[in-house]
Amino acid sequence: MNELKSDFYDNYLNRELAQQQDKWPPYKDMVLKDVTLPLPKEFDNQKFKNLCLTLNDILLEELVSHCSDLENIKKFKHKDKIAALLSELSSMAQDSKSKHAIQERINFVLKDFSPDSYPISELNAPFVFLCGFISTFFGKDTNGRPSAIFLEEMPKQKENVAKLLTDTGPIQRYLSQLHSSLKLFPFPDFQPKKVFFLSGEANTHPKHIAYFMPEDEGIKKSKNKCSYYLSNVHNETLRNISFILHDYVFSNYLNSESILSSDIPLYGVLSHELGHCIFTDKTNYKVFNSYDRWMSVTLQEICADVFGVIIASELWVELNKPDVVGYYLAECLRYSHRGVGYFPDSDGMLFQLSWLFDSGVLVIDTSGSGSRLIYETDMVISALRSLARVLTDSFLCQNLELTVEIYNKYSPLYNKETLLILENLKKIAPISLNFT
Repeated sequence: MNELKSDFYDNYLNRELAQQQDKWPPYKDMVLKDVTLPLPKEFDNQKFKNLCLTLNDILLEELVSHCSDLENIKKFKHKDKIAALLSELSSMAQDSKSKHAIQERINFVLKDFSPDSYPISELNAPFVFLCGFISTFFGKDTNGRPSAIFLEEMPKQKENVAKLLTDTGPIQRYLSQLHSSLKLFPFPDFQPKKVFFLSGEANTHPKHIAYFMPEDEGIKKSKNKCSYYLSNVHNETLRNISFILHDYVFSNYLNSESILSSDIPLYGVLSHELGHCIFTDKTNYKVFNSYDRWMSVTLQEICADVFGVIIASELWVELNKPDVVGYYLAECLRYSHRGVGYFPDSDGMLFQLSWLFDSGVLVIDTSGSGSRLIYETDMVISALRSLARVLTDSFLCQNLELTVEIYNKYSPLYNKETLLILENLKKIAPISLNFT
């Protein structure tokens, strides 16, 4: 990998370098926190562990080879070895659905990931063995990179999601009251999962907490779409990164164990995915993509964040509102801690913090040393409701001129208040998780 320097604050430089790096972002002195992934009962044996070690070695070789391949071909060089390993893993699965899904995955690998051979049966299998070229963060690699992610279903959480989404009428009514133009469009399947093996690009940094299949494997027009939410990865990320940053920046008490034992992390990601399905009749991203693709993706993530948190905090009454807002701000800090211009979703979180600053919601805590901020839950929600309306009138109603004006005012490219948060966050070394 070429040695390329980046600047934590230089949005334009980092956006340019992001297209040139094999491993991105080029963090120095990253703190890695070891986390053990518990194995499901039927796979908790030495044979499974040995097979995973072998697969890991092969995928790391595939990853290095792929990153140095100028043609960027989406094809495993050792597909026969990988298929044989997956076949051995299939023999350990005790249910027919998982066995069938793994066999379909093997066929997908052997056919060099032809869309016609995509393993649709995975969407209903208790165990999912993803292995292929899986998407990574925007700007890194459009074809995806060699990865393996082994997942176990979570029936109770899946049932909770189903109950919550049985009737989406209250969400539509809430959106209509927020802005008469807003509509909730059909929502893809959402499946909470536990990860028990990660390898290849999926095990690099920072970690993903969700994947959208089969789109994240390059199949864009499938009738069967599903978000895999990586519940245990997310919980460990919150515990080891997000909540630490919250307590460093804010004076507000955050009951982290209460949040982790609740459905807030699950519903937080679920509501974000719902936010991606909220549009107006005028919504069309093409004009924004043509103007500035990075800005367009950033604003799409902002919309999902904002609509998601206000739905979770105001509609889903079983959740504790202060905990929801504390969780949301902690996640804003986690993404912001990655720096400026590294990822659109990070820039989007910084945009939201900038909005809250400008709204007078985030203020210096004068009762302490003056180095930390404080907020009131209801004021945060009120400010985000206002932002939702502004985003609707501009971005979701395809008003390019107004959208650019708002983006320029609150994006980290221009906003000094946001840089004050970054200056504080920069004192903490980048943190990521190392799953073992």
